[in-house]
Amino acid sequence: MITKVFKNGNSKAIRIPKNFIDDNVELVEIKKEGDKIVIVPKKNSLDELFELIEKNKEITKDFLDERNQPLTPSKEIF
Repeated sequence: MITKVFKNGNSKAIRIPKNFIDDNVELVEIKKEGDKIVIVPKKNSLDELFELIEKNKEITKDFLDERNQPLTPSKEIF
C-alpha cells in the first residue's frame, strides 16, 4: 500500500488504514530498522508481564517454594 506523508505541526505524519490496526490500540512503538519504519502496537505493561509469566511457567513453577520466611516479631502493646 502506498500512502502520502504530510506535515502535522513540526512532525511528519501518515494515515494508517482502519483495517491495519485494532480499535483498542492506544499506543504504538515506532522503530527504525535500516530504511524501514516499523510500527508495533504497544501492549499494557501488565499484559506483557502476564504473557511473560505464562510463557515461562516451568521456570516460575516452584518460585519461592523453599523461601525461609522469618517469623513476625512480637510487638508490645502499650
